[in-house]
Amino acid sequence: MGSLESKVAAVTGAASGIGLGMAREFGHQGMRVVLSDVSEEALNNAVTELQSDGIECFGQIADVRSAAAVEALAQAAVDAYGQVHVICNNAGVVPFGRQWELSEQDWAWAIDVCLWGVINGVRAFVPRMLASAEPCHVVNTASMGGLLSAPFIGPYAAAKHGVVGLSKSLRVELGGTNVGVTVVCPGHVRTNLARTMRQQPDGQPRVVSTDLDDFRNFLETGEQDENAMDPGDVGKLVVHAIKSNQFWLLPNAAPQLPMVEQDFEEMRASSSSLAAE
Repeated sequence: MGSLESKVAAVTGAASGIGLGMAREFGHQGMRVVLSDVSEEALNNAVTELQSDGIECFGQIADVRSAAAVEALAQAAVDAYGQVHVICNNAGVVPFGRQWELSEQDWAWAIDVCLWGVINGVRAFVPRMLASAEPCHVVNTASMGGLLSAPFIGPYAAAKHGVVGLSKSLRVELGGTNVGVTVVCPGHVRTNLARTMRQQPDGQPRVVSTDLDDFRNFLETGEQDENAMDPGDVGKLVVHAIKSNQFWLLPNAAPQLPMVEQDFEEMRASSSSLAAE
């Protein structure tokens, strides 16, 4: 896309973490930014913070599980700024527990936010981007959990694997058009995402078996340790990916890449053994 000066970005899950990091960096690039989240208080705080830094932006409450809400977000952005050049489908939640013990509501919460949120974003924004004929870009936040997975986050892993697959297909479908695609698969980043493991979909505290609590604590603190990446640095990498039309973006994922390679080695070995029979 080249320069992002005066372009328009919309970001879901923008009140904290990677979403806020992307929104802030977009603003530093001279973009006008539409921040969206489900938490009104957190969203207002984020907008105030960015505006105090001289960034032109506004907030729009939107539950990404609702196609109508995401459509309204897209329309609000166009009404305010005339066009959206970058959409970041970023909102996410992580219900925690054994897959067969999690409720239907837990599964729906993860799939609807993490996967349907991206689907709704693509359906609402991409037609407008194509119609504009201007250089545009879709950024879908998946996770290293979309390439491999830890135990006890099955719904999240299923949704994020879906985001990776959706994004790969989208890149092919949009090939040769004015719209580029990036899929972001972060490793450890300092966010609030892991805290959703302690919540139920209705916001009430989640109770898990005592034998799982230590592992939940491990996953939660992993995003807060000294080796976790700052969300602002992820935002900088996203800006570079947009400008260079980079599809894969794996911030701070190097420690986990050997596990991805191991999966491929197992697949390769399986293919070879079948061919030999």
